[in-house]
Amino acid sequence: MVQNPEMKVRYLAMKDKGKKAGQSYIALGNRILRIAFAMITDQQLYKSCQPDYCLEKVIAGKLRNANKQKLFNQRYLKEVEEL
Repeated sequence: MVQNPEMKVRYLAMKDKGKKAGQSYIALGNRILRIAFAMITDQQLYKSCQPDYCLEKVIAGKLRNANKQKLFNQRYLKEVEEL
């Protein structure tokens, strides 16, 4: 929820509906699992509808080494392999 603005909006919406924090986190966790499964099967990055969110920047921040970023892209993204 901290890294993804869409999840924060969903969390706040659930909180406004009266859900407890634990229930909201479980629902968001289930959503993230479904998204992760779709990303793995489609071999594509998560595409957010938020204009200021860029997953590539988040990945680059986590994998600071350029070689690790390249290896990640080769292993998990078919878009990069086709280039």
